[in-house]
Amino acid sequence: MLKPAIEREASATRGSFENLLTSERLLDSAIKMIATDINAAVDLARARLNYPAGYMLTHFLHRLAAVDQQAADRSYAQVLGVYGDKPMREFLYLQGYTFAWRETLNTPVSSFYIVPANFVANQSLQRQFVQVLLRRAQQVLEGPLDEGDAYRTSHNVSMPGTVHLLEGLNPT
Repeated sequence: MLKPAIEREASATRGSFENLLTSERLLDSAIKMIATDINAAVDLARARLNYPAGYMLTHFLHRLAAVDQQAADRSYAQVLGVYGDKPMREFLYLQGYTFAWRETLNTPVSSFYIVPANFVANQSLQRQFVQVLLRRAQQVLEGPLDEGDAYRTSHNVSMPGTVHLLEGLNPT
């Protein structure tokens, strides 16, 4: 009995890793396409919305913003709609773009970004992100915690998603 459970867990972990790898490859390809065909790059990035969010998503948005910030902002709004209810380990990657942060440390993979010199933070998108974050905080207060929404900090300490939520509310 124990062996099938271990095999199922290993298979789920492998599937999760493969999904993340596919997502990152799609975004890497989309980044490379920005210089030659922005519309195709955006379409490719949109196709990866069925996969987990990761640091490459923010990299893509910044690279797109360097060429066409309006397209990047529209893509961000769509991404926020898709990942707003996803686990905190995915959702918090979205904070880097909207606030023009050069780094995110409260995500599963600490990331450093190159924010375009001409980038102008969109206050409407910032408000939308904060509204989703506050809604998520309210859900934590009202309902049972999602015990599966935990991940390791940059110091390799496992923390529940609620800790990362608090860090998202107080990023200093």
